Amino acid sequence: MLRPSTTQPGNKFKIAAIAGALCFAATSAPVFASNAYRVDINGNAVINITDDSFNRLTLSPGANLNEIAYTLVDSSGTISDVLMDVTGNFLIRSFAGADTITVQNVEFPGSVRIVTGNAADDIELAGGSVAGGIQIISGAGSDNVVANGVTVNGRTRIVTASGNDQIAVHDHTARNIFIISSGSDADTVNVANLNVVGRTSILTGAGADQVKVEDATSNDRFVVIAGGEDDSVDLTGLLLSGRAVFTLGAGDDFLSIGDSTIDTTNPLFKGGIGEDTLEDRGTNDLTDVNPQYNTFEEIIDGNLTYAVGETGPGGGTVFQVDDTGRTGLEIWRSDITEGGLAAYGCHTVDIPRVNNVPGVNESTIEAQSGQEMTRELIREECLSETDAASLADAFMSPNGTADWYLPSATELLTAVRQLSRLHSPDALSNYWSASEQTDLNAFVVFETIRSIDGVSTVVGDAGSQSKLATTRVLPVRSF
Repeated sequence: MLRPSTTQPGNKFKIAAIAGALCFAATSAPVFASNAYRVDINGNAVINITDDSFNRLTLSPGANLNEIAYTLVDSSGTISDVLMDVTGNFLIRSFAGADTITVQNVEFPGSVRIVTGNAADDIELAGGSVAGGIQIISGAGSDNVVANGVTVNGRTRIVTASGNDQIAVHDHTARNIFIISSGSDADTVNVANLNVVGRTSILTGAGADQVKVEDATSNDRFVVIAGGEDDSVDLTGLLLSGRAVFTLGAGDDFLSIGDSTIDTTNPLFKGGIGEDTLEDRGTNDLTDVNPQYNTFEEIIDGNLTYAVGETGPGGGTVFQVDDTGRTGLEIWRSDITEGGLAAYGCHTVDIPRVNNVPGVNESTIEAQSGQEMTRELIREECLSETDAASLADAFMSPNGTADWYLPSATELLTAVRQLSRLHSPDALSNYWSASEQTDLNAFVVFETIRSIDGVSTVVGDAGSQSKLATTRVLPVRSF
C-alpha cells in the first residue's frame, strides 16, 4: 500500500492479473512526471528514476514496522514524499542522469538491488540492516559507492563499470561479499572493519587501481585480483581462516601485507607482466606460511603462461590465448547449479542495451562481448536470480575467482572448436549464450557431429531458442 504525504497528490494503483503476471496501471497522474514507484501485492517495491537530469533520492525509516519513507527531489526542484509499506524486496533503478541515492538506517525485510545508468552517481547506504542480500550495479561514469555500518544477512555485491570509481565499505557484516570494479580507469576500493562469514572477493579491472583493506575477518576464501597497469594493494589486520588468493595483473604492481594472520597452508600469490613487489610489514611471515617459497620474488611470478586446453587462472579450461600466452579466455565446464539447466529470462522483453543479432556463426563479429552483454542483462528487473546470466555472473570457482559471465555466441563457438565437447565427453550438449535475437528468443550453441575430411568431428552451431526454454549454462571469464 502507498500512502502519499498530505502535501502531494496521490497516485492510485489498480492491480490486474494477466497470464499469471502482475501488471500495475496508474489511474491518476503520477506524483512526478518522469519518475515512478510501485509496491506489488507481495510487498515488493520498485522505484524507477527516468528523469535524465539530476535527482536526489533518500530512503529512511517510517514510524511503523516495514514502513519506508521515500523522498525524491527531481531536476526541477519538485519534492515528492511517500510512505511505502514494504514487506518484500526493494529495487531502485536510475536510468540516466547524475543521481544521488541515500539510504539511512533502513531495516529492509528482503533483498535490496540498486541499478544506476551511465552517469556519475552517488550511492550511500548508512546503517540499518538487510534481511536478504544487497546488489549495487553502477554503469559507466565516475561513481561513488559507500556502504557504512550495514548488516546484511545474505550476500553483498557491488559492481562498477568504466570511470574513476570510488568504493568504500566500512563496518560491514555479510555472509559473502563481492566487489568488482571493472573498466579501464583508475579506481579506489577502501574496505575497513569487515566481518564476512563466507567468501570475500575484491576484483579490479584495467587501470592503476588502489585497493586498501584494514581489519577484515573472513572464514572462507579471501581473494584479491588486481587487473592491468600499476596497481597498489595494501592489506592490514587480516584474519583469514580460509584459502587466500592474491593475484596481480599486468603492470608494476605493489602488494603490501601487515599485521595479519593467514591461517591456511596454501596461500596463492601470482603476478603478471611487469615488475611486482611484495612487502611483508607485520607479524605474519608469508614465507613461513608457504615454505616452498624462499623469497618474495619467487612468490610473485611474472612468467605464468597458459595454452589452450590447460587449466586457467580461475580454474576453468583455457580455450583462447594471445601470442604471449598470458591473456585469454577460459570456460567452466561443470554444472554451476543443480541439474545444470536454466532459462535465459526476460521473455517478451527486448533488452535495450543488448544488441540484437539476426544470426550467428563463428565468423560473425558481435558488437558486444559476453561480459558486456551479461553486465546489461543483470541490470534488468525482468531477470531473476535463477536465469542464465544471473547464475553465470554470481558463480565463484573453487579457487575464489568470481568475475565469470555468460559468454556470447561467438565465444561459445570458439570454445567448441578448440575443446570439442564442453560439458560431457560422452554426450552432445546445448549451451545458453548471452546473445539476444528478439524479445522472445536468444541464441544457444549446440554441439553436433560433422564429417570433416572424412573424420567425424564435434563442431558448434548457433540457433535461436525461446527464452523460456531451459538449457545448460557454462560461464566464461577473461584473464
